[in-house]
Amino acid sequence: MKRYLLIFAFLFVSLTCNLAYSSTDNIALLTAKANQNDPQAQYNLAQSYALGVDTEKNIDTAFHWYQQAAKSGHKAAQYKLAQAYELGEGTTINLEHALRWYTQLALEGDSKAPLKLASLFERTNVDISELDMAEIWYQIAADTLSDAKLKTQAEDGYYRVLERQFNTQRAKQLSSIDQLDAQIDPITLDIPQDEQDLPENSDSWSFKTFMNQLNIFSGDSSIFIYAPWLIIAILSLVLIMAVKRNRHDQTNELMEQQLKLQEELKAKTFTIKQLKRQLETVFREFKKHQNSSKNQKLNISCAIFGFTPSNIPDEKKIKLRFKQLSRIYHPDMKGSEEEMKRLNGALKTILHNVAKK
Repeated sequence: MKRYLLIFAFLFVSLTCNLAYSSTDNIALLTAKANQNDPQAQYNLAQSYALGVDTEKNIDTAFHWYQQAAKSGHKAAQYKLAQAYELGEGTTINLEHALRWYTQLALEGDSKAPLKLASLFERTNVDISELDMAEIWYQIAADTLSDAKLKTQAEDGYYRVLERQFNTQRAKQLSSIDQLDAQIDPITLDIPQDEQDLPENSDSWSFKTFMNQLNIFSGDSSIFIYAPWLIIAILSLVLIMAVKRNRHDQTNELMEQQLKLQEELKAKTFTIKQLKRQLETVFREFKKHQNSSKNQKLNISCAIFGFTPSNIPDEKKIKLRFKQLSRIYHPDMKGSEEEMKRLNGALKTILHNVAKK
């Protein structure tokens, strides 16, 4: 009985370890493919992290891979990304981004996206401006248009709207600073009108006024009792105003610094997005040219062997044709070394294409 229990325990531990290794290998394989910009692998990896399948549940990492797959055009990932922005799963709630992805899905024929859009507007009372809507539509156009000229117009419009949004936000901040200034009422002193009209440097007026005040004080001795408290009150008032003014100046300085930093950040973000889009365009052109070059090389190789690219036989027939052509192109059979090299290169290209299939 003990022997059977030991065997069972050994089998259980072995099975558990195998499952663990298999799960780890699966995640590692998905991660490798996802890093190579495979949209389906990115979506599957996001699902694994979202549901905790074969790995520990992590909604932040799931959001990252949903985002990458959505940018690569994966429809299910775009829907999940819109839900994440709507519900704040793995990111902060951003209804503008959610509207952008739901709208793009609706335009591409997704049956659930229009319902989500209607529900979103009904439930959340989304307060979205014309500029925000323009940003959404320009971004969708830039991501979906294939015509290079129209795509450029959409990108220019998108950056133009971003600039207007920044200027609007900056104007609001400057307006709030002006309102803050208006709330601080200047302290005015009640000076008799006849004294205001006199010149400030009138020595005779100053001496006469001083003497008159001195006579008044000498007639009322109680003024000397309250004079220190009056002086303390005036000094306290001056100190409070100085502190408020200093605090106000610091606030203005901080807001100006914040505006400057926001402006620099906006400019850098604009530059980064431009560079990113230019890089993506160059990469697409490179891939197109690379694929075109590969197809052209395969076409030439098939022509040498007498095949068509759409109807390449199996490896056995290819090698048989190679032997037949070798009798013609071999230097010993009135051929040349150059022709034989071309024949060998064509064989490698065709066999490589067959192996990929």
